[in-house]
Amino acid sequence: GKCGICGEPYDRAVKLFEKGGAMYTGKIVQTYIQGQQIDVKVKLSANHHGYFEFRLCNVDDNSNSDATQECLDHHLLTIANTDSTKYRDIAKHGSEMITVRVQLPLDIACQHCVFQWKYTTGNNWGRDSTTNKSGPGLGRENETFMGCSDITIFANSPTTTLPPIIISPTTTMTTTSSSTSKYRSVPLPKHWSILSTTTTTTTTTTITMATTNLSSWSSLLIAYQRGDDVMYNGIKYRCVTSHRSYAGAEPSPLTWALWRKIE
Repeated sequence: GKCGICGEPYDRAVKLFEKGGAMYTGKIVQTYIQGQQIDVKVKLSANHHGYFEFRLCNVDDNSNSDATQECLDHHLLTIANTDSTKYRDIAKHGSEMITVRVQLPLDIACQHCVFQWKYTTGNNWGRDSTTNKSGPGLGRENETFMGCSDITIFANSPTTTLPPIIISPTTTMTTTSSSTSKYRSVPLPKHWSILSTTTTTTTTTTITMATTNLSSWSSLLIAYQRGDDVMYNGIKYRCVTSHRSYAGAEPSPLTWALWRKIE
């Protein structure tokens, strides 16, 4: 039979743990970086062998709806440093905490993604229709457990160069001459000497770095420090964690680890 994306009965009109349900909060519980390997911890009250799978769905473009199983199936994640999408070393852990390292996609960044854990048990006897082998967990119908979390995946730092350093030269020139000249004095290198004209050139170079005291938030790798205030979409935010800005880390309620709205 079918299940809802978080393991509830498929035919239940309003599901408790999906959008609109009494247990749904939509709270971002963790933030990651695009392409990161993450550790997923699973605690089983009863170990039924089988395997785990992990899926991801970006719902940024569907703010009024929840993830779908079709969307989740489109992003079946691999176990880190393998080509497999199934974690099978379950039986050896018993009822201990199981930590699985999962590879996030290189091409997905989102303010709101739904992360799904799916546990297909392996203690029901059945037959694999492909290999014709029989045994525990080989049938098509196996007991299944599922769970969901809401996460944010920041875009990896883009390869754009840092904002240019602006160099503003200021030249102070002092000229002493014993003759009258109709030509405009020009700065000369210190080691040049012409007649009785002595030229001393002092150059003061002012380097203006891109500053974090910006009136508006910028994604151009600005080094924001804790306590810096910015405006974004007409709302004032304060930096709570020092970081370098990039597209995908703009101030919002979803980037609470970086920014806090100032009332």
